Amino acid sequence: MCELFDKIFSDSSVFLNFVIAFATFSYMIFTVLMWLSMKKSINLTKQNFELSNRPFIGVTEFGINFVDNGHLNPFFRYINFGNVPAKEIVLNLSIEHNSEKIFYYKSIMNNVFPSNTSMWAEVFETDYKSMISPTDDFTLAMNISYNGVTNTRYSTKELYKYDYASNSFSVIESKWD
Repeated sequence: MCELFDKIFSDSSVFLNFVIAFATFSYMIFTVLMWLSMKKSINLTKQNFELSNRPFIGVTEFGINFVDNGHLNPFFRYINFGNVPAKEIVLNLSIEHNSEKIFYYKSIMNNVFPSNTSMWAEVFETDYKSMISPTDDFTLAMNISYNGVTNTRYSTKELYKYDYASNSFSVIESKWD
């Protein structure tokens, strides 16, 4: 073993090649560690940016008009409370009566910019599994999902119960993700 060591390091060019190979390998390891650290730092910066700069779409008002033949005409007002635009907005609206889904509506909307102005959306639908009368109680589920500027998917989920006696909706659940 000593002879091999003496033979390798007795020639100066072999020794220099060994030093250069070791330095190159060390530099490669150091570069990979720096890259991993930078990647983690970028992800933390992205998360910070997303937390402070994201859209928040919320429903400020909604209701349902009962029209001919027991059909429903839901309407609602929504606003982006955040400070960046919401993109690729998907609205899912469903109504259940006696544990049966009687109404389902899906809409895809374009960008909603942050503002103090709310927007109206009306749903005109006549394809119901069954008809309900204005005197029936029912639940309404609304799920709005949307992308932020970094294409992270966010959502607003709200569940309401309609009470005929007071002709109003009460919030059962409201969740922002």
